[in-house]
Amino acid sequence: YSDFVKKITGRDGVVYVGGNDGALHGFNTDTGKEVLAYFPAHLASSDINGGYHYLTDPGYTHHYYVDGSPVVSDAYVKASPAGAAAWRSVLVGSDGAGGKGLFALDVTDPGNFQNSSVKASQLVLWEFSDADDPNLGYTFSKPTIALLNNGKWATIAGNGYGNSGGGKAELFILFL
Repeated sequence: YSDFVKKITGRDGVVYVGGNDGALHGFNTDTGKEVLAYFPAHLASSDINGGYHYLTDPGYTHHYYVDGSPVVSDAYVKASPAGAAAWRSVLVGSDGAGGKGLFALDVTDPGNFQNSSVKASQLVLWEFSDADDPNLGYTFSKPTIALLNNGKWATIAGNGYGNSGGGKAELFILFL
């Protein structure tokens, strides 16, 4: 881990915020320039009254989107199923009141965000929504990234408000 920390020392500083405009945003701490805008795919919809369609409505006033507080932590994980495990900086964000979903991004090298040869699949580790499990609701709690007793890194989050779990509180453990 100490080698990883030495490697990332001096990388671009980035502040990540849920913009409530459909995206998680990353801003360079030195310049204030936006270097990342991530729109979770699980919020897209072909329903004219759902997903991102509200943003194109001329009468749009307000709709919640991606307003959960993201967390960033270093974890020893694979960036892809076929890849080798390595230390990475992982961001986990939630939709908050904007939807029933969580997402994990590899934010190890913010310099890659503006590199057109780096594909989104190299940044997005996973998305998880109520389509994957209807017991996931609006996730207002801040997710936690932790090393579990079994040696695996995971995100831990409450099931949230408005879930299909019959009003029962649940914890989701999603492996990174």
